[in-house]
Amino acid sequence: FRLDKKIDKSEFILIILDDIYENICENNEYSYYQRIFDSDFAELSEDEIKSTGYVVHTLEAALWCFLNTDSYEECVLKAVNLGNDTDTVAAIAGGLAGLWYGYGSIPNNWINTLRKCEYIEEICKHFSEIHGIYVTKVSLPYEECKRSGELYFNNFDEDEINEILDKEFLPEN
Repeated sequence: FRLDKKIDKSEFILIILDDIYENICENNEYSYYQRIFDSDFAELSEDEIKSTGYVVHTLEAALWCFLNTDSYEECVLKAVNLGNDTDTVAAIAGGLAGLWYGYGSIPNNWINTLRKCEYIEEICKHFSEIHGIYVTKVSLPYEECKRSGELYFNNFDEDEINEILDKEFLPEN
């Protein structure tokens, strides 16, 4: 899977939901999930979104937060501020936002508080390699990244990465 930024968020969500749509229909569960397939789903008010822990509410809340925010941090904070089952909703919303905005959009102070951060990064790298997601890790001076002198480029092709590196981020050796 490679995220194509030429699509909008709603199309991105439909691509993700396409994988589960058939399963939902086969199991006669469409009526439970119908709202997430409605074209005006993102326009629901916050009062119409529930975060109870019920799987349908959790999915709706995570998708709604993602569709109604413009950054990784804003998405996760909106999910948490819905209340109730905040950890699950924020985890799913954060996963979607991470795919959309990339690793570099996660606030450094959030990453720096993770236990076993390097271990988590290694698992993510392994997962991305297995599934053909193009991720490159580039060493940079500390001032450029503020976290272990590292920068991740997600969702760029090799030419785009080389252009960025040539212009701005040539490591000093």
